[in-house]
Amino acid sequence: VESPYISLIGQSRDGMRIHCYPADLYPGEEGYEAGGDMSMRCASYITSSATGFSAENLTFANDYVYGSLDKSNQSADALRCDADGASFVNVTVSGVQDTLYMHAGNQYYYQCRIEGLIDFIYSGDSARALFEDCELVFVYEESHPSGGYICAPRTSEGAPYGLIFKDCAITSEEGCEDGTFYLARPWGPDGAGCWINCYMGSAVHAEAPYADMSGNLHTEAEFYEYG
Repeated sequence: VESPYISLIGQSRDGMRIHCYPADLYPGEEGYEAGGDMSMRCASYITSSATGFSAENLTFANDYVYGSLDKSNQSADALRCDADGASFVNVTVSGVQDTLYMHAGNQYYYQCRIEGLIDFIYSGDSARALFEDCELVFVYEESHPSGGYICAPRTSEGAPYGLIFKDCAITSEEGCEDGTFYLARPWGPDGAGCWINCYMGSAVHAEAPYADMSGNLHTEAEFYEYG
């Protein structure tokens, strides 16, 4: 989506599904494969010119089958959104690794369901987002039953905030090992994430809910919990 102020409204979240595996549409072009170019591997792409984009009552998904490629990076975004003022209401975003990428802009997610396993909500330097009353779900993968991460923010230095989760619930599918999953790890040294009055299910590592990433220490990131 490139034009501003586009709205997509489905009849129901489960009944309206926008999905594909980009590599199936462009066979032989590695950039579209899982782990490929960040602007090409995403099943749906809301560009920076699509100011004010909104979606309601539908699902975004990437049809890549996790583990079908023999590679460590299997990032297959269901949705990439770069648009300022974008909003999502009663939307499911479904994937495994790097499900939802917010590259830039101020964005709002209300009563959404975000599914994934590894860094399934991640953000660029200039992205700011509020997730309110959302469900964040660790999916079960037989090859990876433990050790997943919800978010990986890469927040710019001095930013007032990065990703905010308010009144959200963190759950997991059957088979995910209790106490082995993490709330966040910093993709950048100033990664920022705040959890306000959120329910944290048994999958979350209660004593140490954060981890390091690519030399960025979680102890120096801006991670906070309230309520």
